[in-house]
Amino acid sequence: MSTITNHNGITATTDRSRPIGRLFVYGSLNDDHQFRLITGTNLPSQPATLLNYRRVQPRQGFSFAVPWRGDRIEGKILTGVTSALLDKLDEYESLG
Repeated sequence: MSTITNHNGITATTDRSRPIGRLFVYGSLNDDHQFRLITGTNLPSQPATLLNYRRVQPRQGFSFAVPWRGDRIEGKILTGVTSALLDKLDEYESLG
C-alpha cells in the first residue's frame, strides 16, 4: 500500500497490487518469458491488433508506436495490470 497526500492535505491510501486495467503490449513485452523476467509474473492475455499505428525501431532503445494510416501493430492485451506492475515496466523502459 502507498499513502498519497494531495496539495490540499488530503491523504489517501492506495493498494498498488489491486488490478487497475488492461495494457496493450508489443515488442519484447509480447514475449511471455521476457515479460516474466522483467515483472516476475504472468498475466492473462489475448491477441490484439493496434490499427493505424506503425512500430518504429530506433537503432538504440525500445521500439515505439506512431500513428500511421493503414498500418497495424500485432501484440496482445494483458488483463489484471496493477500500478506496481506499471512501475516495474516504467523502470525497465527507462533503462533502454
